[in-house]
Parts: sequence; C-alpha cells; structure tokens
Amino acid sequence: MRSHPLLKKILSVPSYGQRPDVGLLVLRIGIFASLFIKHGLEKIDPASFAEMAPTFPDPAHIGHVPSLLVATVSDGFCSVLIVLGAAKEFILRYAKLAIEMLETADTPERAANLREVARICDQLAVGGAETFREAVQAPFVTRGMCRF
Repeated sequence: MRSHPLLKKILSVPSYGQRPDVGLLVLRIGIFASLFIKHGLEKIDPASFAEMAPTFPDPAHIGHVPSLLVATVSDGFCSVLIVLGAAKEFILRYAKLAIEMLETADTPERAANLREVARICDQLAVGGAETFREAVQAPFVTRGMCRF
C-alpha cells in the first residue's frame, strides 16, 4: 500500500529544538507560581486560615477544616514542589549542556571548568550543596534561571 504525501505531511512531527521546552518551563513556573501567590499564600497564613476555616466550601463532605487542609496542601505546597521540579530540570539541562560543550573545549583548563560546572549542577539538582563552592554556585544557577 502506498502512502499519500499529504497524509505523510499531516502526520509528520516537526522538530522544534528547545522551543517547546522553554514554553513548557514558562508555563509550568508561571501557572503554578500564580496559583501559589493567589491561592496558596492566603491558606498558609495562620490568621487567614483561621478566618477561612468555618466557612470554607466542603464539596467532599469531610468537613470545612479538612477540606481547607486538602486545599492548602494542593495550592500551597504542591505548587511550590512543581516549581522546584522545574528548577531541577533546568539545572540538569545546564549540566548536560556543559558536558556537550566539553567536546569543543579548546584548552584543558576550559574542559576541567566545564566538568566542574556539570558536577556541581548535578550535585545541586540531586542532593543540594555539600561544599562551600557548590553553595556559592547555587545563586548563579538561580540567576541564570531568572534570566532564561
């Protein structure tokens, strides 16, 4: 059976490189950061929590306070975890880029520097800073994310 060229064109998936990743990163951080700012902060604040508890909607019929606790966990804490997951992905991609740049390093010092950047990024993404140098590197990675 012969395939039709128009059908092949419709079903083919073009490669967009890094653009979808950037868009997904912006959506992930933007949506969940706004969810945390609008809904999470007001539920985490103890005074606001106490004010909302008696009148909070109870759609699951488990009580006003348990419903508010579920909403607090989802809006307040889970949105922060999703943004932190996006930050981890960014750091791991930065480490991968440093490894890829090793192939074109023109001096041994540059190659050693790129290896160290990749190691520190891997360490920051997986277990956090263990040395002073890694702790100093963390704000630079964060600043790079904000510029991204």
